[in-house]
Amino acid sequence: MAGPEPLARLRDEALARWTSRLADPDAPPAELLGLQQRLQMLDAALAALAARQRPRARRWGAAGWPVLLVATVLLLAATVPVRSVPLSLSLQAGSVTLQLPQAVQLELPAQAGPVRAEGFTQLQSGDAALEDLARQAGADRLRIEATELRLRSLQLPAGSRLTLQAAGGQLLLQVEAPVPPVVAELQWRGQTRLQLGDLVQARPQADTEWLRLQAGDAARPSPAPPPLLLALPAAGQWLRGLRPESLRFAERVDGGAAGAAVGSSLNEGLVQLPATGGQHRLAAGDWLELDGLAVERLALQATGSGLAMTASGSATGLRTRVGDFEQSLKPSLLEMVARHHLVGLLWSAAAMLWGALAWTRRQLTGAAA
Repeated sequence: MAGPEPLARLRDEALARWTSRLADPDAPPAELLGLQQRLQMLDAALAALAARQRPRARRWGAAGWPVLLVATVLLLAATVPVRSVPLSLSLQAGSVTLQLPQAVQLELPAQAGPVRAEGFTQLQSGDAALEDLARQAGADRLRIEATELRLRSLQLPAGSRLTLQAAGGQLLLQVEAPVPPVVAELQWRGQTRLQLGDLVQARPQADTEWLRLQAGDAARPSPAPPPLLLALPAAGQWLRGLRPESLRFAERVDGGAAGAAVGSSLNEGLVQLPATGGQHRLAAGDWLELDGLAVERLALQATGSGLAMTASGSATGLRTRVGDFEQSLKPSLLEMVARHHLVGLLWSAAAMLWGALAWTRRQLTGAAA
């Protein structure tokens, strides 16, 4: 069948012929009837052609909205990051700050070397004279040197912030707690030198002795206790069992004429993302921030050059900063789908099913026509 333009031209010619002959009083009736029938046939042909083209346009519209939907979904998947990303860390740093959502109790093995404590408000000991001396002097500083010395327990309330730093052969632990008490229990034996405030005591060889340092009073939950600082021998010290919800790597640095400033404490590191196979190397001075952590394993060791950390788990926030450039390391949903072969297989199966249904529909539509 001819297209709409030739048919319309033929109709116009037939209409013009029928109109001119209709104005002629001598025109035979049979001729006028033939022209009218021809005009009706052309009108019917044009109407049938228009009726066939309207469903085709509707079919194009019906086929277009799934394409638009898929394009929108892909665009969102490429721009929206996943809520939580699995990760593993391996890094070296001068210091690290851990936000601890739950109460924690730490223990460290016996070491030979001095232990220093600052910021405690109460001291308890098996030696009543030492307790009296602490109360009278009102001292909040203590230093102990003994043949064998260990931190038997460090109890941190929920919500505490623990900052660890390795420097000068010592492991420094600073505890900032929202509520009291923070409790540290020390145990030692052998030849001892004890300094409480400005008072120094030398003690002979002795069996096991202990003391309990406390910051804040549990009976008075407000205000928050003062920060408690402990300095321990660093060699070979491992800390395990910590489950922080966030990690920060920052330390005070010399800002020259501007005074002290805060800089990155990272020396080097590697962040691995098993879900996408991605790896991100960190250099000295780079910033790294982790939030919403769900820790499966975390180990910290004080070394001669700082702190060594290994960790695995997942995080809802994972950011790095190099200079003024800040970047989120969380992959997008599309990256996760592209890496996950099972999800890709499901997408392929869905596409094949969609194609089969479309082919079946066309066959049934064509048979009905």
